Amino acid sequence: MGRGKVELKKIENPTNRQVTFSKRRMGLLKKANELSILCDAQIGVIIFSGSGKMYEYSSPPWRLANIFERYLKAPSTRFEEMDIQQKIIHEMTRMKDENNRLRITMGQYMGEDLASLTLQGVINLEQQIEFSLYKVRLRKQQLLDQQLLEMHHREMRISEDQSNYLCHMSLAREQNQATEMINPKPFLFWDVGSQLHCHDAESSMTALQLSPQLHEFKLQPLQPNLQEANLHGYVLRM
Repeated sequence: MGRGKVELKKIENPTNRQVTFSKRRMGLLKKANELSILCDAQIGVIIFSGSGKMYEYSSPPWRLANIFERYLKAPSTRFEEMDIQQKIIHEMTRMKDENNRLRITMGQYMGEDLASLTLQGVINLEQQIEFSLYKVRLRKQQLLDQQLLEMHHREMRISEDQSNYLCHMSLAREQNQATEMINPKPFLFWDVGSQLHCHDAESSMTALQLSPQLHEFKLQPLQPNLQEANLHGYVLRM
């Protein structure tokens, strides 16, 4: 009778699985050695057991590192591209999961999707919200204090500028007064005298113009035969 077909599936019994692994590993490495000798092929085999132990084989005289390096340099090898693609897919998957987690967390902060939370989860969420509210109020108070301090500094600068301006004006006024006391202007008295003199002259001229002229004065010669008779007694003799 021939052997029946063996169903390929994981052996559940650990002892039987270890025995089968040892037998088949030795058979695989034996076949790799035979293929290498018969066909002059370079063969490298790497095996990791279920417990994590590594087994390797390389066709002599080659080392496994040399065979692997030749594999990487082969034109048909797309090992690096496959590795980069796997990293990109892994990173995209991680970012997608992180985005979903953040969306759920933000919804819970807004009071949504709370059905999936346990009692301890609700308590932790409440504590996080209270702590966030405390930080927001603290930042608000810091901004208010900063604005009040800036307004106080601005008022102090304005008051200081006004005080400096008043002091400057007062000092300039005192300097002008001291200069006038040390070096008085002499023409002030002359101006007053000239104004009085002009005022007296104008008053005299006004009086002369307003007073009626009773007689008309004319010049008469000294010779009696040349004098006019009607102007006798009102003659200015020259």
